[in-house]
Amino acid sequence: MKVSNTIKLVSSLLLSAALSGGIVLLQKPRVNLENEFTNEDYQRVEEKEKATASLLKQLPSFGFDNLIADWAYLKFLVYFGDTDARDITGYAATPDYFQTVVKNDPRFIKAYFPMSPATSVFAGRPELSTNLIEQGLQKITPQTSPDSYFLWIYKAVDELLFLGDSEAAKNSYEMAAKWADIVNDDRSKAVGNRAKVMAKFLKDKPNSIEAQIGSWFQLLTNARDKATRQKAIARIEELGGEISITPDGRVQVVVPRKHRRS
Repeated sequence: MKVSNTIKLVSSLLLSAALSGGIVLLQKPRVNLENEFTNEDYQRVEEKEKATASLLKQLPSFGFDNLIADWAYLKFLVYFGDTDARDITGYAATPDYFQTVVKNDPRFIKAYFPMSPATSVFAGRPELSTNLIEQGLQKITPQTSPDSYFLWIYKAVDELLFLGDSEAAKNSYEMAAKWADIVNDDRSKAVGNRAKVMAKFLKDKPNSIEAQIGSWFQLLTNARDKATRQKAIARIEELGGEISITPDGRVQVVVPRKHRRS
């Protein structure tokens, strides 16, 4: 028993030291910013950020799974939200943070909503985002995690827009609708109905501009962060779609006539 307690104490101290190192990295750029952060400064901090993200991904949990997942998510939020730095260095550390969260707490539904599009849209790793969502879905049910039907939608968006797999996207939208039907509240009914429409789009015209606009619109209406919403709006407009707000405050998209289904 004494040996076991000693090991647990040492493990806890190691974990605390690792996380404390992350705190230093988190705070250091804030100080340097007062002296006009240069591109070289951003790159140096980015290297440290990637090292921290990689360390967290490989760090044994020692029974502190949720703590590590929470810390990785906190680090990601600060990292993703630093738009000045991301404009210069990109989002290379994002996938490691996402992997850490799913590895340690796959039922942490809230984390998927910003981390999935950050990994696929901004870090350019849609295949990893899809795989991580699949891993999470193996541990999740709509009964225990009512918001989990959104994960199928994020998966469908990656599959259609970035992986070019319209059949997989159709299946994911169908699963989103099924899980939404199980939850069966006002919000899930609305999301489920849109998912059914998207599945039909992909069945009838899998490579249509209308289906692409529809998937970006799904991402727009379900995104939990400003950067992803702005990206979705930009892509919809590039595809020729027009965003409008109804008198009751709902967001709508108008598809160019030439791309509408007959």
